[in-house]
Amino acid sequence: MKLLKQPQALFGLPAPNRDALLAMDRYLGQLAATLEAGSWDREVLEMLELMPQLFLKIGDHVEIPVVCVKVLMQHMYVVYLSFLKDRNPQMDEMLLTSSEYSYHLLHLFRDEPEYKPYHPVDAYKRALLLDPDWALRWCIEEKDSVFYPEVIQHVAKTKDFNARSAITFHRLRAIKLGRKEALADIHQRLALLMRDPYVCLWLADFYPELERKVLFRSALGNPPYLLIWADKSREFDGQIRRDLLRFPAWLADYIHLFNPPDARSLWLQARERCTNEWLMPWVEQFGKAAGWL
Repeated sequence: MKLLKQPQALFGLPAPNRDALLAMDRYLGQLAATLEAGSWDREVLEMLELMPQLFLKIGDHVEIPVVCVKVLMQHMYVVYLSFLKDRNPQMDEMLLTSSEYSYHLLHLFRDEPEYKPYHPVDAYKRALLLDPDWALRWCIEEKDSVFYPEVIQHVAKTKDFNARSAITFHRLRAIKLGRKEALADIHQRLALLMRDPYVCLWLADFYPELERKVLFRSALGNPPYLLIWADKSREFDGQIRRDLLRFPAWLADYIHLFNPPDARSLWLQARERCTNEWLMPWVEQFGKAAGWL
């Protein structure tokens, strides 16, 4: 699944040329200066969500408010990049809240001796249990027969309230079930599974018998997942387009990926709704590059 971590097209990412890269760098510098002056309003926070690499531009002397932690939790790859450049226990603790990046840390500590863990290795392995798929991946790749029983035990204990554990438990069971029994098992867990847009995409692929409209609803308000649904089929295109009008930076990716015939009209509607003065210059630039202004 190619899930975008941040919108690309509106900001010229990946940068097509040196000028685009320099323009982005200058803009990030301007935003960083604003943050260093103490301005952390709603519009700036929105830009942090869209361009999280801005955190890499902020000076060490700047105290990042607690409200930004939520943004960083959604962009752990930025925390990981920061850790690679300036390893410290605070970043290590934050990465431990992500199974994916705890997995990357384990490989980093194993492959790069200059990086030392701040905790016992078992702490990083247990962090994988937040999403047992990463834990099982580790067990299989490393032939970790000691950790494997703990993973299976954790999945069994948390399958009734953790969607990732529930789908992992189902997949392990489904190997021995017939199609009818497997579907019955999914229906039994569906209320929990529908809370996770990632799991819903997996269900749409492997269980076409399920009502796709119900699975699709998990993606509403979540642009990266809306783009994946748009790529899978056109059946929800109207809803996807309406929802993306609220996210002009992500709408640019929709336009770039699918080249709709009414692209200009969509862009104009998104431009009219955009109220963020930091975002608007990029919306305008996208329109100019497309020849719509």
